[in-house]
Amino acid sequence: MRRVVLAAVVLWVLVTATDALTAGRFWPERASELVMLRVVSAMLGIATWVYLRARGPAMSVVELRAATTFFFTMPCAFLSAMAALTGGVYSPYYGGVFAVVAIRGATVHEPWQTGAWTLAFPTLAYPVTMWIWSFIEPDVAAQLADPRTSAMLGFNTMNLVFAYGGLVVAGHWLWELRRQVFAARVLGRYRLVRKLGAGGMGEVWLARDAALRRDVALKILRVGRGQLTPHSVARFEREVRALVDLSHPNVVRVFDYGVSEDGIWYYVMEQLHGDTLVELAAREAPIGAARVVDLVAQAASALGEAHRRGIVHRDIKPANVFVTVTPEGRDVVKVLDFGIAKVDEPSSEASLTSTGVVLGTPSWFAPESVTGAPAGPPADVWGLGAVAYLLLTGHRPIEANGALEYASAVLQRAIPRPSEHLGAPMPRELEDIVMRCLARDPSDRFSDAEELVRALDALRLHETTSVSDAVSASV
Repeated sequence: MRRVVLAAVVLWVLVTATDALTAGRFWPERASELVMLRVVSAMLGIATWVYLRARGPAMSVVELRAATTFFFTMPCAFLSAMAALTGGVYSPYYGGVFAVVAIRGATVHEPWQTGAWTLAFPTLAYPVTMWIWSFIEPDVAAQLADPRTSAMLGFNTMNLVFAYGGLVVAGHWLWELRRQVFAARVLGRYRLVRKLGAGGMGEVWLARDAALRRDVALKILRVGRGQLTPHSVARFEREVRALVDLSHPNVVRVFDYGVSEDGIWYYVMEQLHGDTLVELAAREAPIGAARVVDLVAQAASALGEAHRRGIVHRDIKPANVFVTVTPEGRDVVKVLDFGIAKVDEPSSEASLTSTGVVLGTPSWFAPESVTGAPAGPPADVWGLGAVAYLLLTGHRPIEANGALEYASAVLQRAIPRPSEHLGAPMPRELEDIVMRCLARDPSDRFSDAEELVRALDALRLHETTSVSDAVSASV
C-alpha cells in the first residue's frame, strides 16, 4: 500500500508541475477549472489516506484491493476530465491516463483473476469519463459526433486496452514468480511451503523440517519497511519467551527459534489440525453446555499457568483459541498468539507498551481496555467469558458495528444472559459463571483464570454428582 500511495503522490506532483507550466499559457480560459479538478482530486486522495491510516491493520484483503483500485481509478477519471476541458480526444492529458495505468501495473502484482477486474476500473475511466463529459462539454460532444475524432477516441481506448491486457499478464507472472521465490526459500533447516495466515506483527507458514522430516508451523516477523524495528523484534522475542515458559498442554508448543542470515526472525511451533473457535462457533453454535465448559476450562487452565508466571495474554478471542480432536474424539484446546502478551519483568521496558497505545482486538476488548487502563488477568477472564458466550449462543456478548460503537456499548450496554439471548434454558450455574466473567468492573470478575478453572471444575463435579444421585435413586 505504501508503494501505491507513493506512486499516486509522485504522479499528482508531476501533473501539477506540468499544469503550472502549460495550463496558463495554452488554456488560460480553462485554468481555474483545471486547478479546481486538481484540488478536488488531492482532497479525495488525502481523505482516503486518512481513512486507511485510521483503519490500520484491521483492513481486510477486499478493503485493501478496493483502496488500491480507487487510488488509481480516481486520477484516471480526473485526468480524463481535464482532457475533456483541453482538447478532448487530442488532449495531452491522455498521456497522463496512460501513465497512471502503466504505473499501476508496475507497482501492483496479483493473480490475473484479481488483476483483470481491479485494473479494468482505471482503464475504463478514460472512455467512460469522456462519454459523460460529452453531455457537459459541447466540444467533446461535437468530437464524438465526428467519425474521425470518434475514431481517435477508439484508438486511444484500444491502446489502453492493449496495455491493460499486457499488464494483467505481467502482473500475474511477477506475482507467481515472487510467490515461488519466497515459498522456495529456506530459513535455517525449514523450507517454507505455503502461507497459513497473517496477524498484526507476523505471518504463519506451513514449513517442512528437513532434519526431522515433519511439517511444522513457522511464524515470521514481518520485514516490510518500517516494521523490522528494535521494538518489534523485542516484542517478537517476548512472544517466544512467553510460549517457551508455558510448558502447558493447552498452549501451542514451540520447537525452535532463530534469525536467518538475511535478517528474517522466526520461531517454529507445532502444526495444528482443527478449527479456531470462530470456525467452530460458525459451524456448530449454539454448542452444548457440557462441551463449552470443557473447552473454556482447558483455555482457562492454560491462561491460569500464564497468570501464575506473570503473563497476561491481552487478546483472548475465539480466533486465538484453537481446537484439535484426538483419534478418540476428545477436544484438545490450544491457546495461540501471545504476540501482545504482557510479561511482568524487572525492566521498565518489559511491557513494550507505549503510553496511550491500546493493544488487542477492539471488538473483543474488556471494558478496562477500552478506557486505556492497564490490562491484568481479569481482562483475560473477560475474554474467556466472551468466548463462552459465543459458543453458548452463537452471538457475541456485545454486538456492534465498528470499534467506536463497541467502545460505547461495552461501557454502557447491559449484556443479556445467554439464555435470554438464545431464548432457551441452560444451566443457571454456568450462566452465573459466564456473567461474572463479563462483569464490567474487573474486581467483580474472577481474579484470574485459575479461579475460573476452580469454578468450572466445581460445576462439572456438581453435575456429575447430580447424575450419580439420579441414577442411584432410580435403582
